[in-house]
Amino acid sequence: MSTITLVLREMLHRRLNFALGVLAVAAAAACLAGAMTRLEAHRLRSEEILAQRQAETAERLKQMKGDVRKITLQLQFNITILAKEQNRKDFLINHYAEASMPEEYAAKLGQSDLTAINHLEPSLTQKITWTEQNCPMILTGVRGEVPLRLVDAKKPFHQPVPKGSVALGQELARQAGVSPGGAVKILGREFKVAAVHDPRGNVDDVTAWVHLQEAQELLKKPGQINAMKAMNCECSLADLDKIPGKIEAILPGVQAILDKPPADVRTAALARAEEESQAALAAEQAHRERIGQELEASAALVVPLVGAASAVWLAFLAFSNVRARREEIGILRALGVRGAKVLALFMLRAAVLGVLGGALGYALGFAAGWWWSGAAESGVAFAAQRLFSAGCLALVLAGGPLLAALASWLPALAAAQRDPAELLRADA
Repeated sequence: MSTITLVLREMLHRRLNFALGVLAVAAAAACLAGAMTRLEAHRLRSEEILAQRQAETAERLKQMKGDVRKITLQLQFNITILAKEQNRKDFLINHYAEASMPEEYAAKLGQSDLTAINHLEPSLTQKITWTEQNCPMILTGVRGEVPLRLVDAKKPFHQPVPKGSVALGQELARQAGVSPGGAVKILGREFKVAAVHDPRGNVDDVTAWVHLQEAQELLKKPGQINAMKAMNCECSLADLDKIPGKIEAILPGVQAILDKPPADVRTAALARAEEESQAALAAEQAHRERIGQELEASAALVVPLVGAASAVWLAFLAFSNVRARREEIGILRALGVRGAKVLALFMLRAAVLGVLGGALGYALGFAAGWWWSGAAESGVAFAAQRLFSAGCLALVLAGGPLLAALASWLPALAAAQRDPAELLRADA
């Protein structure tokens, strides 16, 4: 009779002992498989949550930046670009520049590789006498913002003034006694009043805005501007001071003045919004990592304990099996069966027991880990195929027979080495 046949008959004959051994291996395998499945489920869930939080953070950051832009919109332009020969003190005193520069400077800056500004608006401003009203005024020509080649278009701060129209400051409108829809003459040219601004409490109240080309004609400065206003991008505070130098490198004939307080406020507010969003994301990631560490620590404690208990139980079952079969072992040895073959019978039985127990344990452990992780309630996000691990299954199927063989080794070795006469005599 072959060794395999003997093992199969023995398993059928002593079904309870064999079933208890399978369950012992299954308990250890289920514990290992359940822990690994739970850890994998936590990893997948963490990736899913962090990806979702990252998307939410990006959207929230976008909204926060939009809110900051709206709040700091009143700061408006915070970089002034003047002709290089313009005296800065005179500009600050007069609120406008006397020295002019070519209008094409604006186009050249807009088509450059500069990404440090988001808005750019050229203008021509000069203090004149409003001869029709016999009072001083500030005349400003604007044409709207210049497109920036490397920066996405954004909503402009100011709407351009159409040709033939004028926007008046509050004091000028009161002086002329006009309202929107009326008409005024400036330096002999008639303009339709497109808008009258609310009181601003600054030089804007005595300013009239017309189209840049018409201002150039009235002031006899064709193709000229005397200032460009720009808004910095969301640069870091450390990069703010570099912006003027970058502008001057592109346009050597200009000087750029950074209005530090508004720029600092805007940049700091945007940086704070990003820091808060990133801190929330980092906190969530740390929380998920802490849970994972707790699960790993729990598995590191429970799995060895269950494995040791299963090994002890298997050793006890193996000893009981050897004791119950001492008559068979004695007869086999008396018939000339060598001790090595007897040992092989027990080891083969242990291997079969280990494979069955490992397969059963993996199925039970996988199901328990899947349910415990909440995957059953998560639907597609935690489908069973995402949690299945061929490596874990292979480990369990290899570890089950090894555990059973190690637990059965000493009882089997003792049975294989005993003298047949002693075994038969003990049975008698």
